[in-house]
Amino acid sequence: MKNLIGKAKAFFNKKKDNYNPFDLDALVLNERYIFEYEVDSTKQNERNFTVRLTANPDYKLIDILKGAGIDLSKFSINVCYSITEDFSGKEHHIIENIESYNVFSDYLFKDDNGNYSSNGLNRSVIVYIGYTNNERKGFTVVHFHPWGQNGENMSLMSNISIYNKEDGNEEFISRCLLVFDLHEPNGLLKRINEDRATARKKIEKNKNLDFYEALSLNLINNARSYEEKGNEHYENGRWKDAIEYLTLTYKYLSKQIMREYNDNLGEHFFKVCNTLGQCYYNRGQYKMASYYWEQSVFMVEDDSKEEIQNKLETAYIKLNDIRKPEGQNDLSDKEESLFGTILKDTYNIIADELSFMLWIDNENNEYELINDINKVWNLDLCDMMSNHNDVSIYLSHNRMGYRTFDRKDKLTDIIDKSSLDQNCSVIVNMARKSDKVSMTILVPPPMLSDNYKDNFLKTVALDFSIKPGYDEEKLKQLRQKAEKNIEKDNSCEYMEYFTLGDNKELNLLIVNGTHAFQNKIWGDALFYLERALNILQKDLETEKIGKYEYRVFGEICYMLGFVYMEFEKYPKAIYYLGILHGSEEVKYEIEFINALTNSKDIRSLGVLNSERQRVESNNNMDDDEKIMYLSFLKRRYGYILIEMEKIKEAVQYFMNLLKDENCKEFAKEELEYLSRKYKN
Repeated sequence: MKNLIGKAKAFFNKKKDNYNPFDLDALVLNERYIFEYEVDSTKQNERNFTVRLTANPDYKLIDILKGAGIDLSKFSINVCYSITEDFSGKEHHIIENIESYNVFSDYLFKDDNGNYSSNGLNRSVIVYIGYTNNERKGFTVVHFHPWGQNGENMSLMSNISIYNKEDGNEEFISRCLLVFDLHEPNGLLKRINEDRATARKKIEKNKNLDFYEALSLNLINNARSYEEKGNEHYENGRWKDAIEYLTLTYKYLSKQIMREYNDNLGEHFFKVCNTLGQCYYNRGQYKMASYYWEQSVFMVEDDSKEEIQNKLETAYIKLNDIRKPEGQNDLSDKEESLFGTILKDTYNIIADELSFMLWIDNENNEYELINDINKVWNLDLCDMMSNHNDVSIYLSHNRMGYRTFDRKDKLTDIIDKSSLDQNCSVIVNMARKSDKVSMTILVPPPMLSDNYKDNFLKTVALDFSIKPGYDEEKLKQLRQKAEKNIEKDNSCEYMEYFTLGDNKELNLLIVNGTHAFQNKIWGDALFYLERALNILQKDLETEKIGKYEYRVFGEICYMLGFVYMEFEKYPKAIYYLGILHGSEEVKYEIEFINALTNSKDIRSLGVLNSERQRVESNNNMDDDEKIMYLSFLKRRYGYILIEMEKIKEAVQYFMNLLKDENCKEFAKEELEYLSRKYKN
């Protein structure tokens, strides 16, 4: 398939006779081609399956769940309801009997003439099932958002996300590609398969493809076309839409650069990173802006470097980053709730993109619809879970008719005219045990109308506490211990150290954040450490910051970077860990390099080489630490060679590494892996 795609880029002719982009029938047909490509390209994934319905849409949801490997007959159902949302609003309905519930029960109805029609304009449906299995509680969430054509030629497609979580077991995610045709689609499927076969033959013979032949293999869209669309959206003030497309170009170019760099690729990559940085900056997402601008600065040595450096510094100023120009501070209030922090820093959602939120108590069916966006963004999760044991939240963002440029009650001055990814959902489930709450955040993918997105459910799981681990009294006691230890032998324990200094508010935040970090309560760690960092960064150039505060600064950045590594949110991890790069603190550098290599960042190889040279020439470093760190750098270098697909070079590298006693076992494992994957 890779060779086919490569050849097609050179031979595809986009022009198609009689093609009309305003023809709705043609639009649905185009989407069906993409849908069938998706079915064909992902059927090998065990988490995927396809359901095809013809003439009669009567198909039970329990059969969808069985297809995903979830058998409800084994469970005791405690609660079951559906959430529907369309232009009329958001509602929930109790499902009395899940076994009789049709997958289209909340979507389709028959009119007086016996014709099927959608039950609400642009409707999405979420089904929640809470159950008990051998005394273990669990829940299943199903999300779907059909699209396609109504009327006598009805054809509906949907990317159904299925999530299941049970106490003591790992989460399970599955995906069903559902299509309902009112009439037999054999002719259509035959045409698609014929176009696909013809396209492959033409590519082998170096012949041009027509529109639908190219569409059958999803060759309409490629890195170049994504860049064109992204730049067009950028020029029109559609920042988020531009990000959607330019990120794909970024991923493609970074792969190419890692494999074999040339000046043309480098310049191209520089421009894409520059535009992505500007898009994020315009959306007020300064950490992401700095991530891309840092790469832009890394790529160039000409006059444009100064321009990007200046842009990067504006982002640092907005963040009160220690790397900002001296004397320039942003004094605006940056305090946010835990909920707002997660939405902003984990999913890049801005406050003004939110619309309605519905929360439901899954034990007693108590619920509330909240329309106040400020209240949603600053939702006090601790307060909510103080009075409930099991709550689900259903939140909408990018809702059509409720967008950043439509609203009068804006929370920020950000104007983003983006129109893609409309009517998206965020689903949150919270379960309380004693004073700790386990939270699962689910973000279903947008409609599958193009194959350029990752169309799997995105999830993050974290815990938070109803009450802080340390109050002022416990802090006081810990500080007294620290002072006694320092008086005795001029040292104190790790946690005790964070109680020292003159800013008691700061101390309390750091201690609670560190306590949460050590106990892997990631929600609390983010909440307290982010607040602590905001205070530190605002006061760094003032007399409010003493020697103790300066010393804990690095630990806070390290812990925040570590948490985002746990979430696999590498750009955010790189932001915090990048602040510490150059400190020569080994644990900081290791985590920074892990973030770079895991994200396949183009700076990985350069940082590895420079660090290795620095450490090898450092005669003041502890011998054991030096050996450990050099071994780590060598392992990571080999990993990068494999990622760059420099297989011969990687094999030779690991053969040489067999001579190193500290890396011998690792080298053996990698050579065995390479021999399995690349048999020749």
